Amino acid sequence: MSQEIFSVECPCGSVLTHEEFAALVVEVQAHAKGNHNMDLTVEDIQNMASN
Repeated sequence: MSQEIFSVECPCGSVLTHEEFAALVVEVQAHAKGNHNMDLTVEDIQNMASN
């Protein structure tokens, strides 16, 4: 049984991964806000994510 992994690679070099897309969104939004003072939408993250 294979588990799908979602990931986003930030231009700063950080790679965030999670098995659930909703949890990945929370992590990416926190990273973007805390490290880059950016607010990302779910659609922004969908466009950045790979699986």
